[in-house]
Amino acid sequence: MNNYKTQGIVIRRDNMGEADRRITLLTLDYGKKVIRAPGARRPKSRFAPATDLFCEIRFVAARGRTFDILTEVQIINSHDGLSRNLARTKQAYWIGEITERMLHDEEPHKKLYYLLSHTLNIIGMQENDKAVDYYIYNFLCRLGYAPVLHKCAATNNHLSIDGGIYFSPPSGGVVCQKTHQNDAPISVDAIKAIRYMNKPWREFSRVQISSQTQKEVHRHLKNFTQYIIQREIKSEGL
Repeated sequence: MNNYKTQGIVIRRDNMGEADRRITLLTLDYGKKVIRAPGARRPKSRFAPATDLFCEIRFVAARGRTFDILTEVQIINSHDGLSRNLARTKQAYWIGEITERMLHDEEPHKKLYYLLSHTLNIIGMQENDKAVDYYIYNFLCRLGYAPVLHKCAATNNHLSIDGGIYFSPPSGGVVCQKTHQNDAPISVDAIKAIRYMNKPWREFSRVQISSQTQKEVHRHLKNFTQYIIQREIKSEGL
């Protein structure tokens, strides 16, 4: 088939030529796709609004040699609430960046698609640190990077709080005092919070987490993600 129809969320966009735009989408049926939108940078282009970052669209594309070509598009959700607040924008960029960096082209991830769409809906209504970290954790788990949290990741031994517990990205999770090497300490409350991210969002959203613990959770998940992708997350500095 030369044409295909699906829906997707724009997670990156770049300019091409004089008026075109190249968009990277997480699609429902085909995973990550890079598509060329002809004339999308022209003010009156029918593709212009649909190629904004984090816009959720239903579209038809024609297969091409280098890039597929956008031919028809309908906006499902513009997620315009993200642009009304700098903190929300930063959070959207954060999850968009790791999604674009870590996914391979054309590997379907339907559950990740729905997770991304749901998270953008949440932070589009209100800045929500818990939702961002919940996305990061579940995104990593879906890709096979679930951190070890119930035993020492280095030795497989039972965790002991004597001497402290540490989070070690190279080891893949928490480690005990005897095996850590310049790793950051992690509190019991932070470990419990991350463990609870296995629950459905409806349950996790009701869990009371202090602001201090929330910041600690984010710091460890950020460091873990950066270790996996072997680069700094640029959106963290926005």
